[in-house]
Amino acid sequence: FHLKYARIQSVKIAGTETLPEDSIQSLIKNNLAGAYFFLIPRDSVFFYPKQKIEQDVIDAYPQVQTFSISLSNLTTLSGTLSERLQVGVWCKEGGADCYFVDEGGFLYERAPQISGNVYFTYSGDLSTGTSTAALRGSFLDPTSFAKLNAFLKALKDQNLFTPISFTKTAGDEGDVITSEGVVLRINVTTDSSVTLANLASALGGTSLQDLKVRSRLEYIDLRFENKMYYKLKGGSTVV
Repeated sequence: FHLKYARIQSVKIAGTETLPEDSIQSLIKNNLAGAYFFLIPRDSVFFYPKQKIEQDVIDAYPQVQTFSISLSNLTTLSGTLSERLQVGVWCKEGGADCYFVDEGGFLYERAPQISGNVYFTYSGDLSTGTSTAALRGSFLDPTSFAKLNAFLKALKDQNLFTPISFTKTAGDEGDVITSEGVVLRINVTTDSSVTLANLASALGGTSLQDLKVRSRLEYIDLRFENKMYYKLKGGSTVV
């Protein structure tokens, strides 16, 4: 067990983009130091703590989505990781404290102080975590978050509106704020294709085909599958 050719002597990491490779290597090497029961070295190629190392890296770096290690040869341990893909930021009320959000709605890193619409912004209660312990929390469940983002993407791809933020209001409901000044009220559990079809139906209505009328839109309520409401600035709600 103590023969040099059967002990890990170097650690390599692949896949880092924003994370410091040297600090991840140090964490791994710390796991390889010492011996089991003062007898078997932890850096033995036969007994190195594979699962603990993988879990420790994920625990230490919320930015890491996946991480795995294996021996590339008898003396080299190679790790491969993937970093989370940022789709926006979640911010506390007032926007003073923000965190980057990945494709699953997971809050993985504190975001810098920002102004304007640099990032798409999510706000409202978290599904897991709290406003005082937001890191590693989740905004919506993964299925609802995917439906929401599919709807947001379709809005841009079809040049209907330009969404800049989403605020969860109550339960499964929330408001999509657009750069055009129109609020789209939706239910995040509804399939995005259904919500999009309702929106297309609303915009294709006789009155809203007039661009002058459409420019006066205050909100469109798309929360109900069989009914749609909209309101013009200075006007009453129309069903």
